[in-house]
Amino acid sequence: MADTMATAGRLAAAAESEHAELSLRAGYALLVVGLCTATWWELRSRGRVSTPRGLVIAARGALVVAVILGVLTSLPHISRALGAPS
Repeated sequence: MADTMATAGRLAAAAESEHAELSLRAGYALLVVGLCTATWWELRSRGRVSTPRGLVIAARGALVVAVILGVLTSLPHISRALGAPS
C-alpha cells in the first residue's frame, strides 16, 4: 500500500512539473511575441511602412505556440471543472 502511494505521489509530482514547464514555455512564447511587437514599433518609429516578413513569421509562430501551450496547460483544470476524475 505504501509503495502504491509513493508511486502515485511521484506521478503527481511529475505531472505538476510538466504542467509548470508548459506554463513557462507559453510565457517564453508570449515574450517572443512582445519582443516582435516592440521591434515593429521601433521600425515604424523610424519610418518603415511594411513589416519585415521574418518578423511576421516569428510573431505569428510564437503566438500559435503560446496558444497551443496555453490550451494544454488549461485542459486539466477544465476537465476537473467539468467533473472528470483526476
